[in-house]
Amino acid sequence: MAKGTSSKLNIAIIHPDLGIGGAERLIVDAAVELASQGHKVHVFTAHHDKSRCFEETVAGTFPVTVYGSFLPRHVFYRLHALCAYLRCLFVALCVLFMWHSFDVVLADQVSVVIPILKLKRSIKVVFYCHFPDLLLAQHSTFIRRMYRKPIDYVEEITTGMADLILVNSNFTASTFANTFKSLDAKGIRPAVLYPAVNVDQFKEPNSFKLNYLSINRFERKKNIQLAISAFAMLHSPEGNVQHKDITNASLTIAGEPDFVYGCVFSDDRCYGDVMCITNCNGGLCYCAESGQSCRVYANYLVRLCDTSISVTGGFDKRLKENVEYLEELKDLAEKKGVSSKIRFVTSCPTDERNALLSECLCVLYTPKDEHFGIVPLEAMAAYKPVIACNSGGPVESIKNGVTGFLCDPTPQVFSSAMAKLINDPQGAEKMGREARRHVVQSFSTKSFGQHLNRYLVDIHRGKED
Repeated sequence: MAKGTSSKLNIAIIHPDLGIGGAERLIVDAAVELASQGHKVHVFTAHHDKSRCFEETVAGTFPVTVYGSFLPRHVFYRLHALCAYLRCLFVALCVLFMWHSFDVVLADQVSVVIPILKLKRSIKVVFYCHFPDLLLAQHSTFIRRMYRKPIDYVEEITTGMADLILVNSNFTASTFANTFKSLDAKGIRPAVLYPAVNVDQFKEPNSFKLNYLSINRFERKKNIQLAISAFAMLHSPEGNVQHKDITNASLTIAGEPDFVYGCVFSDDRCYGDVMCITNCNGGLCYCAESGQSCRVYANYLVRLCDTSISVTGGFDKRLKENVEYLEELKDLAEKKGVSSKIRFVTSCPTDERNALLSECLCVLYTPKDEHFGIVPLEAMAAYKPVIACNSGGPVESIKNGVTGFLCDPTPQVFSSAMAKLINDPQGAEKMGREARRHVVQSFSTKSFGQHLNRYLVDIHRGKED
């Protein structure tokens, strides 16, 4: 094969479940961009629901092959990680023995496939570590710790066997080193490949409202109460706002399309018995686990959706926590005296999200120590400045004072940044244009594809040299 960057590779991509989450978005972007570079790309997965997936996976740009969908995803709603390992191992074995050799295999999330793929010495394996799984898993009880201990050990050992490890930010790279200490001691360090956003879906807005926008899953770790407290402070006498229409300023808090975002599981699918609330925000689907009583929690959804509920199973723990958190946020807005100025959108499809981005003054991004954060990229691509916490991935994606503000995670500091933008709408508009330029230059899917292509071609060259 030629040595130049024009070398065309035969690339396999292995992903556990090709749904519609953030990890899936990155993998789909990778497949599309690599195919556009002239490479032959084939995606392998353990599940692909054509009625619930990203459009690109059924458009024919690259083939998608499913292996192992018959294997269980859990055993009596337990052992999810172990089942995920088994399903991905099955996919890897099928790729290894049923297909001609690939030049490069790109895998993510489940590292246990790496030693299987390495059995064929001609294959180079690139592993994309979104975040160490052992930090995302629960270790709260003795039984959980015993269950996770061998899985965590296997994760570290097998991750280190990849020919190249990629992560989504320098923050994650630092976390990787602190978590996988044995790999760091051996000099095994990941390279950074930032996720991307499709900038073409956002058009330059021709008007805006005095509206602050927060887009996040309704989870406590997203720290959404910070946005409410800062917004309330903006309306207080110490808010330091000179804008004559401050009383008309509002806050919209929008959730992800499925509200619970996959319930207790790491993807977007439903398990167990399912109930649908057809009159709630266009029809939300809530997951339930069999054998548990959900009547205790039904009142949450009645208040949330203002509709009757018919259930056959029980709510999972994360659904309960998320609904309770949403109720706490509403109570906080009421306590702060700004409930009439805050709109909650519990499920926000793409079209509605893009419309909200187009109309808002700026976006508030409240999570602390976020691995990367795709919302700030979407906001900046939509010509909007972002006010975010000064930690984690946003520190790498937002230019402080140029495309937004990086703030201490306190209502006082957030409110001060919000006041700057509402007092100077023209400055906010200028900052939004700079934000758009920044994302197009550094975080577009084209830029992402060029960097990924360079990594894969270089790792393949290393095989030949």
